[in-house]
Amino acid sequence: MYPFGDLPGNLAAFCGVLRREYGFRLGPGEIKKVGTRSSRPPPRYRITMNRDRLISDAKARVIELAPDYTPMAPRTIRALGSEALGNLSYGIWAMREGNHITDHEVTIGRKIAYVLCGGDGPPRVVTEQDILDLEREAFLALLGTRETRARIVHMLEHGKPLRN
Repeated sequence: MYPFGDLPGNLAAFCGVLRREYGFRLGPGEIKKVGTRSSRPPPRYRITMNRDRLISDAKARVIELAPDYTPMAPRTIRALGSEALGNLSYGIWAMREGNHITDHEVTIGRKIAYVLCGGDGPPRVVTEQDILDLEREAFLALLGTRETRARIVHMLEHGKPLRN
């Protein structure tokens, strides 16, 4: 614990107020309540001693706290389909022709455009899960390329993106 003489003026006064008014004492990296009798948690907390029952006890507690919970309806969005995909593909092509992006960034851009447009098809209403499925499929396909793996390794080792 810091003696009050070693602390700067305002901080020492603040520590004094904490101790006098609220019963807290300030130590290195912690705040403690002075005069607590027990380290036992309040009765509203539940303790599970058997680790094998931890998940089932937590689930029972959640069900007990929210008996009338109903999950929200799945959200839908309007996917613009192949027409928007064509427009985005043209933008990707133009950026590659202008040497603003690399060949692998073209591949990444096409995958992102495919996901954003809800796949290749007519404009339609899709669920959020449909978009997440397309995203997972595109991500796993990109992970299968040597260039993506090189980018990941370079980012982890150097903290900067690799332009390949």
